[in-house]
Amino acid sequence: MVARILRLRLRMLANSFRPRRPGFRPFLAWTLVGAILAAAVVWACSEFATTIHSSYPQLITIVSAVVLLASLIVPLFLRQSALDPRQFVMFPMSRGSVSTGMSLAAFLTVPSLLLLVALIGSLSLWKNSEGVISIAVAGIALAWIAAGVSARLTRSLSDFLFSSPRVRDARNIIAVILLIALLPIGFWLVTIDWSGEGKGFLDSVADIAALTPFGAPLSAPADMIAGDESLAYAKLGLTLGYIVVIALLWRLLVGSMMTRIARPARAEMVRSGLGWFDRMPSTVTGSIGARSLTYWFRDPRYRVPLAILPFVPFAMIVPLLVAGVPASIVILLPLPILCLLLSWSVHNDISLDSTAIWLHVSSATRGIDDRRGRLAPVLVLGIPLVAVGSIITVLFYGDLFALGSIIGVSVSLLMVGSGISSLVSVLFPYAATRPGDSPFVQPQSVGSWAVFSQISSLVAILLLVAPTASLAIVAINGDPIFHAYSLICGLVIGGIVLAIGLFGGGAIFDRRSTQLLAFAQQAD
Repeated sequence: MVARILRLRLRMLANSFRPRRPGFRPFLAWTLVGAILAAAVVWACSEFATTIHSSYPQLITIVSAVVLLASLIVPLFLRQSALDPRQFVMFPMSRGSVSTGMSLAAFLTVPSLLLLVALIGSLSLWKNSEGVISIAVAGIALAWIAAGVSARLTRSLSDFLFSSPRVRDARNIIAVILLIALLPIGFWLVTIDWSGEGKGFLDSVADIAALTPFGAPLSAPADMIAGDESLAYAKLGLTLGYIVVIALLWRLLVGSMMTRIARPARAEMVRSGLGWFDRMPSTVTGSIGARSLTYWFRDPRYRVPLAILPFVPFAMIVPLLVAGVPASIVILLPLPILCLLLSWSVHNDISLDSTAIWLHVSSATRGIDDRRGRLAPVLVLGIPLVAVGSIITVLFYGDLFALGSIIGVSVSLLMVGSGISSLVSVLFPYAATRPGDSPFVQPQSVGSWAVFSQISSLVAILLLVAPTASLAIVAINGDPIFHAYSLICGLVIGGIVLAIGLFGGGAIFDRRSTQLLAFAQQAD
């Protein structure tokens, strides 16, 4: 039975390279990227083999730890695997045979084979050191096995736990948040001085990674060279123990997956009341606003960007601090950026809420009511955000007089962005994710209007907020009276642009209602 699973895995591997297979081009592109990286590792190790630099062992340890840790974490965020233990439930196969066969099959994948090539290439670093090759080979073997069993465990765990579409959407949100959180780290790694501060950081990280099962196997040869044989063997034993634990967990997971059926979807909960429709006014604008609020908190197409939104400005703080921007200036940026992104997020709301357009057109809903109702989520979230965020910002900034500029710029961005978005959404709508689709599914075709709509709306918002921001900059540079001027300017310009956006967008909606309805039907 184990041999059958291995033959099946080999057949699937061969079929992956068939040009007519769906998804062949992305698979080929990622395979080429992996092959180039593996070749680069082999070339670098062979080039540096004759001159072992003091930093090479630390670098290898860190890279090993990152790769093995990625093999444990990344599969959690991948799509469902082709081989699943539950596929063998109806066959006369024991759980031990399935777990063993699938464990071995985990090494017959393109990433695993490319990793093996890179690991073997690293052997050239130790070819000039006597008595180290054997322990280096053992470390490479243990690292490769650890990566394979880790990936197999978490891949099946992901298939078992994330079977619900809603849970998968939540997993994707976490993945995007993690990627955003890694951006400042990448920026910092690029800008750090590796000849000074970076060298100490590299040594510290390598020392910590070498004490984990992820960095231990490839750090053992360096300990052997240093004469600490017991530590080298202890590190190999640590990785071996990790492999045994993962194998036991994998065996338990296979048994659970093959003996338990998936929990049936929960029946819809009976809800009392009408939600936002009970809280909003009983008017046309209130009804549209209640529906928009309901979408924002229940529809994944709105909820995913809303969940990611708070992390975007804070991901900018670390690069700015590293670039030398004073912390007193950086602390002023998160709130305005949040207000900008929140108000700009409705610049294509017509396309996202396209299924309601026919109802508005058929019932002769006034454009001004549609425009005001769709801004309800922005105001419901934006007003408390400005109220609380401005107080927190001024507390960290340390100057109470700056409250006027903080409120002025934030309110201006919120109101100007809402006004511009109300105009742009009816002037330049573009295809968006359809209702019912995953928020991570892109539309089949996006015309030139998409780029134009996004850029033009952002530029218009920034230009109209520039006077308020200029007054705030003057106030920060030493003239506190301009804090009041910035507040007044922000309220005035924001109010004017918001009024123009609502009434102008409403008039355009009335005039172009049939074209908008045709666009919505075409986009869907």
